[in-house]
Amino acid sequence: MDKLEQKDFVIDINTIRQLDIESLFLIIRKSISAAFNSFLTFGPISPITKDALKALREYIGVIKESSILYDYLLSYKDTIDSEEASLFLEEILKLNNETVEYYTDVLLDIKSAALNNEKWRAKRSPKNFDLITETLDYRAQAIGLTLTIEDICKYFNFPSSFLEYIRDRIKILDSHDENQRHFYLVNMKLDSNNVLTNFRINVPAIINLHTAKVNVHEFRHAYDLYNLLGQRVDDDEYFEIRAREEEKRFVKQYVYSLLDREVM
Repeated sequence: MDKLEQKDFVIDINTIRQLDIESLFLIIRKSISAAFNSFLTFGPISPITKDALKALREYIGVIKESSILYDYLLSYKDTIDSEEASLFLEEILKLNNETVEYYTDVLLDIKSAALNNEKWRAKRSPKNFDLITETLDYRAQAIGLTLTIEDICKYFNFPSSFLEYIRDRIKILDSHDENQRHFYLVNMKLDSNNVLTNFRINVPAIINLHTAKVNVHEFRHAYDLYNLLGQRVDDDEYFEIRAREEEKRFVKQYVYSLLDREVM
């Protein structure tokens, strides 16, 4: 991000933080009201009364987790892609709105149950989304915004001979240009006997978790082909399956290992 984009990004995060604070006070008020009415109707040890307070604790956890992600993004504001960062914030804002709506409904149902002395009204309705505290996806996406090609090389721990070979054979494409997406590949050069003599690798600039996984996919192909130089290469679905599996391992073994270390 340039200086102006960084300034706008900080403003956006501070705006979302303010909305979170306002939402927290809203949930506090509704939780107290629901718990008080449940206390009067069902008693202090009723599961319904306890759930009114549990909902507040859960929401406080949501606010804390969101704040952790905001702080993490701000610490990388000079290097992350502005467009991708904005899209991520939009996704978080949408999730926050869904979360507030969910807990508002939960607490209103508890209060209604107490006012009507009908316990069945207090049963939580199933939600169709994961809270930010129930999944690692949002932390992984935040990490993805800060990944670089150095992370890809660190994950694979390539030998220096391979890195030297691809130094002049790799092309970094514009990730924002949709017309270039079908050029993400490893282009092989074969002789008349299908013997591999050379290859080039095209990958997108890493701006998010998706483009990082594309890099992992293509680098898996590139390293496999590097070890096949001078040999006959036949089209084998095995290599594609291997590359797709490598994407999953990268997220589980590398990205997830950074979650507690980087996003504190």
